[in-house]
Amino acid sequence: MKLSLSQILYVFLVFVASSCATQKNESEQKNFQQAVAKAHSRLEALVKKDVPSVNVLMKTPKGEFFYSSVGKSGKQVGKNDWFRIASNTKNFTATAIVKMMQDGWLNIDDKITQNIPGTNIPYTSDEPELQFPHRDLITIKELLQHNAGVYDLSNDTSQFNVDGKTYTDDILEKDPLHRITTEECLKVLKEKNLTYGLPNTVYHYSNVGYYILGDIISKVYSVKSGTKKSYADYLHDYITGPNSKVPLKVRFVDSPIEQTLPDPQVVGNIHFNGESYPVEKENISGNVAGGNGIGSMEDLSKYVSTLFSGKNVLNQKSIELLTKSYGAKQDKEKYALGTVTFPGLGYGHHGTLAGCMSEMMYDPETDISVVILIPFYDISNMDILIQSHDMMKTVAMEARKSVGY
Repeated sequence: MKLSLSQILYVFLVFVASSCATQKNESEQKNFQQAVAKAHSRLEALVKKDVPSVNVLMKTPKGEFFYSSVGKSGKQVGKNDWFRIASNTKNFTATAIVKMMQDGWLNIDDKITQNIPGTNIPYTSDEPELQFPHRDLITIKELLQHNAGVYDLSNDTSQFNVDGKTYTDDILEKDPLHRITTEECLKVLKEKNLTYGLPNTVYHYSNVGYYILGDIISKVYSVKSGTKKSYADYLHDYITGPNSKVPLKVRFVDSPIEQTLPDPQVVGNIHFNGESYPVEKENISGNVAGGNGIGSMEDLSKYVSTLFSGKNVLNQKSIELLTKSYGAKQDKEKYALGTVTFPGLGYGHHGTLAGCMSEMMYDPETDISVVILIPFYDISNMDILIQSHDMMKTVAMEARKSVGY
């Protein structure tokens, strides 16, 4: 069939437009890769060591950008590779609690000593040996925003330690297959009279506070279902599993035997006292609700973007509840209910565990999600570790700028 002049011109213009779009996309991808590579170099200059890789997955209205910048001793990471998502788990926990409130199962303003709505069963056990300081005054909300005053046995050695190690590190060093329970931790808080102070008077990050939330989720779900349920059961059934609104392959490990990741996996690296230690096995079963999640960069991107855009399990009222700053922490990162507000970058969380630093964030204003994974950190110098973690926010900002945002 012979084409008319106007038809030929139309085809030509379509071809030119398509070619220009392709060239623009390639240019933006190149700019994105350069931004990630430069961030990798700056991190190595900061820690004065080879960093195996810096990996960034960014999804924008323009499309998806992913790059794994590899160091001398590293190997390329894929966006679907498994890693321990660490404290990013806390945002899943907060989502579960707020979802339960949305469904009328609990109220975050309840004291943790009150009964589960419609029952005579308290949220937390009332055995005498579990009566840790200020327990009767603490609300579920205060646990979520880290201002309940609950002492952190997994990160803090200031009030109690064992030969300079945290309680949990000491226990796992002695018995790598031990499953640290919430009850066990609360007994230590009671016995040693450990506390950061009265609730709602001081902000202090606390994994133990989130262990309590994990037990509350398990208990409430068990009551509602009429059978024994775990934290992992609720997350699978309502937040991440195949029957959830946005299915993910994220799982929450609660067995001390499950210490290795599925393949393909990311091997984390911890540097300490001049030596680097690859982390291929790790017992994270004691971090229920605070850091026991495993998943991929793709999973976190899908989760954080759908959650804060209202396309997941929470309605708009619940999202506002999750992200509102209640004054628990007033600085460059405001901590709401299991959610960090990153100025200019949106909402999400971060995590550090088993040789991996990671961060997930989503900005509803621009519809941009960024997930960063760095399978390395140095615990020889805590100031450097904090600066390394802070650098991820700079990486996210520069990644956005590299493609015109």
